[in-house]
Amino acid sequence: MKFAATVFLLALCALAIVLTTAWGVLAIHYSDIRSDAIRTVLAVAFGTAGIVTLFALIWQRWRWRAAGSFTALFVVLVAWWSTIEPSNDRDWQPDVAVVSYATINGDLITVHNIRNFEYRTESDFTPAYYDRTLDIRELAGADIVASYWMGPAVAHVFVSFAFNDGQHLAISIETRKERGEGYSTIAGFFKQYEIIYVVDDEHDVGSETACVPDRNTTHVHPALAAIGAAVNECNVLSDLSFQSP
Repeated sequence: MKFAATVFLLALCALAIVLTTAWGVLAIHYSDIRSDAIRTVLAVAFGTAGIVTLFALIWQRWRWRAAGSFTALFVVLVAWWSTIEPSNDRDWQPDVAVVSYATINGDLITVHNIRNFEYRTESDFTPAYYDRTLDIRELAGADIVASYWMGPAVAHVFVSFAFNDGQHLAISIETRKERGEGYSTIAGFFKQYEIIYVVDDEHDVGSETACVPDRNTTHVHPALAAIGAAVNECNVLSDLSFQSP
């Protein structure tokens, strides 16, 4: 029984070492250290430390010393990684260079820097922004829009607000990439990118979508209608519960 418990404990330790080593290597590789060479050296060093610790579990004399040392090293890595902070002061790509914001005066909301680009292709466009004052009493509806860009399972989702004058205002949370920076899904898990709330109108959304072949499939789900139907259903059920003997 003691032998089985020891083997089980060692297996758990080995799994923890493998997972923390993989995380640590990726965290260093995708960190904000500017030098590629330094990032590579540190990532390889941490990976080597994890492998050495893994093999040290075989020898009873060294296993707990190695595991303790590796744990301390991992704690230092996490402490350093937690200090990585987002910034607004970078050389941003032109499509995410300007931040939108709003000022509120009672029922009136003035949205500044609404994006209204003229797209010729996905990467060839003329930037343009404007301000608009909205009366929230004129809000007519809200839609959840899913723009599919990687098959039927992956979509970019944003919210579009409709007003009684027929105009729409969309709010989208997007990756804020620096000039020349590519996109990696894995890197996104390691503080590689800032995010930005992009506010644009139906013209900007439609033009951009039309210029991206992989985003021609778009689904619109009326959010307020769904909420209203759910509320009505709850009211019906509530009335029935009060009528029950």
